Amino acid sequence: MFDVEKYLSRLGYSGPAEPTAAVLRALHKSHLMTIPYDIGRMPLVESPSHNLARIDLDQRFEDIVIGGRGAYCFALNGLFRALLTELGFDVLRISATVNLGATYSPDRLHLFTGVRLDGENFLADVGYSGPSFLEPIRLVEEVQEQYGCSFQLSADEAQWTLRRKARNGTWRDLYRFVFQDRDIQYWDGFSSVLSAFASESDAAGTEIYCRATENGHRSLIGKRYIEIVDGVETMRALVQPAEYRAVLESVLGGRPDHGTPPE
Repeated sequence: MFDVEKYLSRLGYSGPAEPTAAVLRALHKSHLMTIPYDIGRMPLVESPSHNLARIDLDQRFEDIVIGGRGAYCFALNGLFRALLTELGFDVLRISATVNLGATYSPDRLHLFTGVRLDGENFLADVGYSGPSFLEPIRLVEEVQEQYGCSFQLSADEAQWTLRRKARNGTWRDLYRFVFQDRDIQYWDGFSSVLSAFASESDAAGTEIYCRATENGHRSLIGKRYIEIVDGVETMRALVQPAEYRAVLESVLGGRPDHGTPPE
């Protein structure tokens, strides 16, 4: 069953638990460093009526917090939003469309948390499938620096776009969103949209695993291993199955029961 004290212990956090910016920053970074993104834990969509955003909090708590497993955006951000709510934060459920390189995903593919705090709005996202911010981002149109990387939000009427730039890279869009609280019913019917998109998208079926570090991020996206250290981003292809398994175990923090080495 969902338990705040056990959750905080899992994150290795023993500090204050009031709804402040300092607490939000500490919890957000601890979450990303402790609990990995693991696409292998995303359930199969068995019917068009299945709502991916409607998670069983107690079950996910047992799997992720007690069981030590990773998860995907709906579960990770759903749990984190529940934790913030219990601690007294004013939170929103935000929907986003993700940059997949050649195209953008349909809206509702990504779900993260908005936080209203001390007259400001923040983005809190512990479930993005790739390198992103370690601490919450303020909803303002200015460059914000974290661990050597730059992040910037730009607004086009009601829609915002989040971009990231490594110290040795160029700007890249991460996702677009409207900063608006969405009811869980907003994701009704999305499974059908996702199935149709997956059948036509080259990105569908790509295995993705991620975990933050104290000063960067590690992502395994298909055969590509992306590592960021103090803002410097490197990428290499893992062509040997043994090397792939070693990196996968390192990112997930243990020996997984899934994950397909490259052929």
